[in-house]
Amino acid sequence: FKYLSRIKNIFPDAKIITYDTETYLSHQPASSFECEITAKGHNVSQPNRLFQIMTIRKPYRYVLTCRAEPKYFVQAQDAINLITTSFLITKNIGAK
Repeated sequence: FKYLSRIKNIFPDAKIITYDTETYLSHQPASSFECEITAKGHNVSQPNRLFQIMTIRKPYRYVLTCRAEPKYFVQAQDAINLITTSFLITKNIGAK
């Protein structure tokens, strides 16, 4: 839950939708979450929906973040699943 509290520190307005500590990324135990945030830029605020998954394979931490406007997030789900299931950590090279 330290990871989730760090997310709330970075995005205090985050509305957490899902949080999973029993998932995998590249055959490694991982944590993931999905949330809605408001990205603030120069005089503009835009709602965003994020999916992030993180695993540690010492000495590295691997974090994948996928973002879309909330109205397009469901349409992006197939692409997000492809990204997370095809992500591979190899012994010699790192991430692919």
